[in-house]
Amino acid sequence: MNEFRESNKKHLKEMSPAGKLQYFKDYYLLPTVLISAGALFVIYFLYTYFRPQPVHVLQVAVFDSAAEEEGIRALTEELGEALDADDPTDQILFQTNYVSSDSGDLARLGVMTAAHEIDCIIAPADVFTRFAAGGYFVPLTDVMDESEIAGYGDAVMRTAGWADVEGEAGTDDPGAGAGDVLPYGISLSGSGKWAACAACADPVAAFVKGGTAYENAAAMIRLLLPRE
Repeated sequence: MNEFRESNKKHLKEMSPAGKLQYFKDYYLLPTVLISAGALFVIYFLYTYFRPQPVHVLQVAVFDSAAEEEGIRALTEELGEALDADDPTDQILFQTNYVSSDSGDLARLGVMTAAHEIDCIIAPADVFTRFAAGGYFVPLTDVMDESEIAGYGDAVMRTAGWADVEGEAGTDDPGAGAGDVLPYGISLSGSGKWAACAACADPVAAFVKGGTAYENAAAMIRLLLPRE
């Protein structure tokens, strides 16, 4: 073995620079590439797994609205200051591309709510009513006290929710709209701040069942529509 190594070293010394380069390509290039790729993969995996994840401060799903990027950016920054967010652009998210007539978007909403990722929905009044009937929301009274809710006056949106009831055979969801009529949302029609963020007919904000940042969502509503 030693004789082979000595012979190999002597052979390399006698090679021209071009010959040494070709020798490296023939015998060492592929192993070097594979080892480097493996090392990069390990580094990437460790970085991805151990890096700090953005803290969830607020996530809002916005339906059937033409978003104004500058307005959304300004609102995100203002909310970031109000909620003391370290990095508002990562921690406060307005997802403005939801379409209520798109089954794919509704499926995505279902996944996001099941994962407790969505705290609030802002949608046109008719979509809000449909979602409330389907059991997507918690009543305002679960988050705000009654005196605060009363302060919003006519902006408070009351509608029927979902109930666990048996219905006629063939009905898709007999519980939809069978629940009590409760305050589930607050109209943002009178909010100039929201009008600067998105063009939407009769926008209503509501707290999503399973959300984890209700207080921050309530702070957003207070910022968008100060109480009377």
